[in-house]
Amino acid sequence: MVNDKQFVIAKKKYFGQGFQHVTLNDGFVLSCHQDLPVYINLKYHILLLGNAWKVTAGTPTEDLENLAERYNTYIPDEEIDLMEQNWCGRYVLIIQGRVYLDAAGLLGIFFSSEGISSSILILADIMGLPEKIYQPSPGMTWLPAPLTQYEEIKRLLPGQVYNYTDGRLYKRQLVVRNMPESMNESERIKYFAELFSQSLRNMVRTVPDKKILIALTGGYDSRTLLALAEYAGIEFECFTLEHENISDSDTVIPRKLCDELKYGYTYIPREKNQYSEKLDRAYKIHTGGLANDADKLFYAYGQYQKLTEKYGPSILLRSSIWEIAAFYFQKFIGDEFDPESIYGNYNAKGLVKKSLADYFIWCRDNPQEGLNACNRFYWEQRCGSWLSAIEQSFDILEDCTSLQPLNSRLLISALLGFPKEERIVKEHQVKMIAYACDKLKDIEFEGKKKTDFKGSIMRLKKLFWRLHSMGMKKTVQAYIHIIKIQKEKK
Repeated sequence: MVNDKQFVIAKKKYFGQGFQHVTLNDGFVLSCHQDLPVYINLKYHILLLGNAWKVTAGTPTEDLENLAERYNTYIPDEEIDLMEQNWCGRYVLIIQGRVYLDAAGLLGIFFSSEGISSSILILADIMGLPEKIYQPSPGMTWLPAPLTQYEEIKRLLPGQVYNYTDGRLYKRQLVVRNMPESMNESERIKYFAELFSQSLRNMVRTVPDKKILIALTGGYDSRTLLALAEYAGIEFECFTLEHENISDSDTVIPRKLCDELKYGYTYIPREKNQYSEKLDRAYKIHTGGLANDADKLFYAYGQYQKLTEKYGPSILLRSSIWEIAAFYFQKFIGDEFDPESIYGNYNAKGLVKKSLADYFIWCRDNPQEGLNACNRFYWEQRCGSWLSAIEQSFDILEDCTSLQPLNSRLLISALLGFPKEERIVKEHQVKMIAYACDKLKDIEFEGKKKTDFKGSIMRLKKLFWRLHSMGMKKTVQAYIHIIKIQKEKK
């Protein structure tokens, strides 16, 4: 249902269906949907909203109670940062008015002078603004932070902390500073595998009585998750959802992997006559139009709903943030930001270009230690904007929760410790797969995607956009760079 599992903190209550209200010590009111997990300590003005667990021993609520006992008044930022770097999940932590996102900002937060919310349309409603569904530009299907379709509302970045009581915005360090040093290859792989396994086991304890389902493709990221889940010893099954541009490998390899491990596997086909305009519209309203990707059609065709019909209350484990460490945007972003190159790649105009320009100013004034521009863009924009909107879309589903088990600053920082040349070609993941579940390392990876008429037209449009915005010389140079990188990966 629209607005399920959402919340808003403002000076007045939000009277949506299923919403409950708590008056906070600072005079603001928390209005939250009854299905959203909530921890509240009013004495110290601490709120934890969403699903959170640790990658090490203990629980987030124990951490918060210990922290509150040590400080009678103001809790320092550095103590919060040190405590929360071991957390994982999709959540927002609020301490004394300061808002801290989960590692990749997957429980996205929108803010204005009136308050904060996980839903841009709820915050707009509180402010008396009309409903405005974002319409993506031809060159970019998502809207990069910090701007939104409302001039009065912004999106919070993972590398930012916002105080909603005074409107102050300041930097947060993303990469963990106190990582173990001087590890050899085998020690680094073991260290990561043990952390990830502990995290998965802790996660299972936070979501009891729910079926764990792993979204599986023919690629590296989901197979790494599969191998580590097997290593952790948790119970799960796997699934693949058909879509119009699915590759041959995504229809064949997942079943091979599950047959090898003797795990249950479900393939959900897409039936064209099952498309629902009503569901498509509900999805757009729930996300404010900010999630315009494949998941919208999975929902509109009822494919996710078929999973819960078969399995009941389910947790979907997905693998969308591994690319933070793998130089996903290396084709047009290097160690430093070149705004013109990024504008040209996305044919950025209007609101998209304005928002990116604001982001580049923020990055210039607030550098992130341990992150180059390529990986920072993936962390803060691809995850904090694009993926965050998609993850919010799962809140509309009954009996279904999406979680990204890599979404921990400690885990992501551990990945960044692997050699760059291995991360670019994902060799570090192949080694992890071999360590965690040797049976899976020799089954082939990926394959060629189907080339359809629609895909060919999109590629031609992108070529024309680049020629128009970058000129012939820069466009040729960009494609030479892309070809060079593709050769290096092979």
